[in-house]
Amino acid sequence: MKKLTAGLLAGIMVVSAAQGIGAAEDWLTYGTGEEAIRYSTYTGSIKRNLDNNSTVDNPPAVNIKTFTLEVPTKINGTDIVSVEKNGFFDFDALEGIELPESLTTIGDMAFYGADSLKKIVIPDKVTAISKACFRSCDSLSQVVLGKGVKTIGQQAFYSDRALTSIEINDGCESIEGSAFELCTKLTSVTLPSSITSIGDSAFKSCSALEKIVIPSGVTKIEANTFTGCSDLKVVQINGKVTEIGKNAFKDCGELTDIYIPASCKMIEDNAFDGCKKVQFHCDKGSAAETYANANNIPVIYDEAVIPENVGNVTVPDHITVLLDGRELDFGNVDPQIINGRTMVPMRVIFEELGCTINWDAATKSVSASKGIVNIDLTVGKKSSRINGKEYILDAAPCIIDGTTLVPLRFVSEALGVDVKWNQNTKTASLMSE
Repeated sequence: MKKLTAGLLAGIMVVSAAQGIGAAEDWLTYGTGEEAIRYSTYTGSIKRNLDNNSTVDNPPAVNIKTFTLEVPTKINGTDIVSVEKNGFFDFDALEGIELPESLTTIGDMAFYGADSLKKIVIPDKVTAISKACFRSCDSLSQVVLGKGVKTIGQQAFYSDRALTSIEINDGCESIEGSAFELCTKLTSVTLPSSITSIGDSAFKSCSALEKIVIPSGVTKIEANTFTGCSDLKVVQINGKVTEIGKNAFKDCGELTDIYIPASCKMIEDNAFDGCKKVQFHCDKGSAAETYANANNIPVIYDEAVIPENVGNVTVPDHITVLLDGRELDFGNVDPQIINGRTMVPMRVIFEELGCTINWDAATKSVSASKGIVNIDLTVGKKSSRINGKEYILDAAPCIIDGTTLVPLRFVSEALGVDVKWNQNTKTASLMSE
């Protein structure tokens, strides 16, 4: 591999442009043959020096060793500010390129098909990764986005099969359609809270992707966004999403848990086709619960629903229970989450809620009553009763350190007490008044 800089390349020539911006535009061509790079002293742009008889749709064959190009900040006093559209299209010899901090624009398909390109660092002044800019760069495994990138364009990294992870910069606002489609080795994507839109098929067929957190600014999960993400296991939808589109999670066969906020009012009928292992984490009475019930999808209610900005908060390691704003003291055994349910010491919670308790040590069962409500629970059994009607629990009562724990939400709501859960602070707020 060779490293080429403007100061070291031979064969420098000046070409007067007969087309484009005008005759005042001069091009400096550094190097010869397939290695030649052209710099415009008028527009401050760079591109590959294709033979006069070739086009980007039919470039000449490349039969030279790969090299890294170091682009200077200035040529003859002119800042280099852009890589032209199709500038390095299908340029297999380009293994690396060091772009100057003066760069502001990278044109559509600028590096499309540059199969030897392994790493790209986008300067901070660049605001958009243009359409198909790095599409089909088969060796591209490392991408560093500059602080100024606001848009990742349509098919920007389409079919970059060596790309394993990417951290989207804070300040980026949109990921357009098919931006990462067919990035089959992509296992990790960090989406900042600044993201407000994720386009159709943006992560389609990213078969190695295991987890995704949808930021709070996103209002819709478009059609096909995660279709064919066969290793995807956990999805956290935060904040203000109102709709999950057609085929959004189709054929995500390993998807087990998806957290859907109450803001979601529409889920297309086939959004989860082929998701045979999925269970919904959602609110009672929500559109997600209705969809789950209609499609035989298990539901876990909202103790585990992930809050907005989950990636930016520190979640405490203990659970707090408030009754009408007053923190409850559970003694030696703390509340804990078991099978997605908040479990609390039986005697404390029933007494705080004004119940009379009858404990049968022989059968390890408890009967709690308040007014006309009677609740029957048995340690180790998910079957329970309220006024004789059977209910199946997600987590059975259990004994820890000699203390019987029961599901907080189940017993509270049975007694007419409203329960709200805040995952940020791991706080259950009970409102009896």
